[in-house]
Amino acid sequence: MRRPHWPIWRNDTNALQFLTWVRGPGLNIAIGIFMLGVLWRLLEIYSLGRRKDLSAPRRTAGASGLHTVFRRSLPAPGMLKYSPVSYTAGYLFHIGLVLIVFLFAPNILLIQNAIGLSWPGLPSRFVDMITVVTMAAMVAVLVDRINKAPKRFLSTFEDWFAWTVTFLPVLTGWLAVQHLLLPYPTMLALHILSVEILLIVLPFTKLFHAFTLFGSRWYNGQVNGHKGVPVSASLSKRRLHERDTRKRPPRPQGSHRRAHRQLLQQLRALRPVRRGLPVLHRDRRSQIQADPQAGTAAPRLRAGIHPARATEENARPVEARDRRRARSMAGAGLQQLHIVRPLFRGVPVGNDIVYMVRKFREGMSASGHAPEGIRSAVNRTVTLGSPMGVKLPAVQAQMKHVEKDVGLPIPLDAEGAEYLVVLSSMEIINFPEYLGAIARIMQQAGKTWTLCSTAFEATNAGIQIGNSDLAKVIVSRIVEGAKKLRVRTVISPECGHAYTALRWEGANLIGRPFTFEVKHIIEVLGEFQAQGLLKTEGFESDRLTFHDPCQLVRRGGVIGQPRTLMNMVAKNFVEMPDAGYMNWCCSGGGGASAIEEGEAPRLQAFRKKKSQFDAVSPDRVVTACANCRIVLEESLEHYNMDIPVVGLTEMIAEHIPNKPQAAARAEGA
Repeated sequence: MRRPHWPIWRNDTNALQFLTWVRGPGLNIAIGIFMLGVLWRLLEIYSLGRRKDLSAPRRTAGASGLHTVFRRSLPAPGMLKYSPVSYTAGYLFHIGLVLIVFLFAPNILLIQNAIGLSWPGLPSRFVDMITVVTMAAMVAVLVDRINKAPKRFLSTFEDWFAWTVTFLPVLTGWLAVQHLLLPYPTMLALHILSVEILLIVLPFTKLFHAFTLFGSRWYNGQVNGHKGVPVSASLSKRRLHERDTRKRPPRPQGSHRRAHRQLLQQLRALRPVRRGLPVLHRDRRSQIQADPQAGTAAPRLRAGIHPARATEENARPVEARDRRRARSMAGAGLQQLHIVRPLFRGVPVGNDIVYMVRKFREGMSASGHAPEGIRSAVNRTVTLGSPMGVKLPAVQAQMKHVEKDVGLPIPLDAEGAEYLVVLSSMEIINFPEYLGAIARIMQQAGKTWTLCSTAFEATNAGIQIGNSDLAKVIVSRIVEGAKKLRVRTVISPECGHAYTALRWEGANLIGRPFTFEVKHIIEVLGEFQAQGLLKTEGFESDRLTFHDPCQLVRRGGVIGQPRTLMNMVAKNFVEMPDAGYMNWCCSGGGGASAIEEGEAPRLQAFRKKKSQFDAVSPDRVVTACANCRIVLEESLEHYNMDIPVVGLTEMIAEHIPNKPQAAARAEGA
């Protein structure tokens, strides 16, 4: 067949030749590339596979794959009000595209000729109206992306290209039907050509989510259901409703633009390599007493950062350092992706963002670009047994101090105990009162427990850096310790990553199910309360709110127990906006608190958490994660907010009667 001469609109002969070519060979080529591309991408995705999850599922009901498929088709709570253009226009143009493709009579006829299936279509005038609405919605989305600085900053060429190749078939099809701009044969040919371009690029761009979104939603629902994460953010919905129905002062003029500028500054801060940000340091609060001769590590400014590094060298701009240190700063931005995780809970596509970030970390770790702070923490964990360099003699020294304070023994290597308690370095060094709280609670509940001399550290720096081999070594120590002591349950401390690494990743890392149960200390306290073993007296008079640690709540499904415990000891307990499943990160998640160069963007990201505190004005903040506790303390100090942060376990222990019931029963016998 002779190819048409260009330009095709000079005469009808060229236009008809062009139309004949795009309807015949051109369409066949496009469909062939489309089908092969889709097949290749699907095989590529599903050939990766996922190993069977060996961690024990939670007994409580959670999400499901099928439920999540449908739930993600609706806007997340509050998102319509938060971003009305993106959600309203987004839903309109997606629905419009489906109606145009599958309910326009000419398209139905084309499908019938291809596969033999047919169904009734919509009236032409109705399709015209849908087409106009669809184009208007797509333009609105484009304008919104251009006008909003954060969206514009995050957009790449692929985003603009995907919008263009999606918009052109709708526009040219409408122009052809309306006989506008160019002669009908020419415009029809251009419409078919634009469709062919869309078919060719779809399998190899972001547009392929048309084939993966339901599978992604289903998979995420299954993962959350395994962990007992609830099917919906019911707590968040209630709080959003309460917040939206409260009378609020009028918003100052231009506040949207200021918010966008602030967010853009935060996003730019995620690329510190380009900017040469100075590294900030502050003296930590005074450390608790420890015996230097017993092997206690020197005090840290933050988890994983040795004070020896807080020198003039660290105060200079990053650009003045060697290239290796500058490259490692790329990890700071990557870790901050964890901070925005609540946003992705409302993404209809349902991508597993945490899994994607994990893969990024693995690649950066393998290429030697992991942040120096986390690399040092991993080395100390492997060689010394703790990311902060804490050794067994230091733990024993702290045990003696705690025993003296609470008047109860701290058992070590007690075989046959019901519970093995593991700790994080931050609890050992910064919050030894946690160990005393455990002793008092176990005494009252009448339970036996122990520490293990070879497996006292729960923090898994291998998970944080993205190295599964190192993570396996760290988990194996706890597994062997639990096996040696013949315990039935291992209690994870108030540390989010330690809980995730042991509870949900541990069995998969070692390649076999555990012979014991793994529970967070808050889960254990919840069980004691439900069984009537945990009794408290008195109430806190302060106005309290609870910060939900990401790994414990959103990733772990432990949502109800903290609130039940809070209500046992607090009469003035208030939930902050977006509490529970959709709560915002403390800004130190994903290992960001251990990244020296990431402090500036972390403090900027904390503004979102600060807005939650400002909304409820608490006297104190309660949480159940030692890392969150330290990060919150530092960030609140930076913003001159005089709000103490306390641990939930310690607060519960403070309200236990001085004469535990278990001891009273023993004396009565």
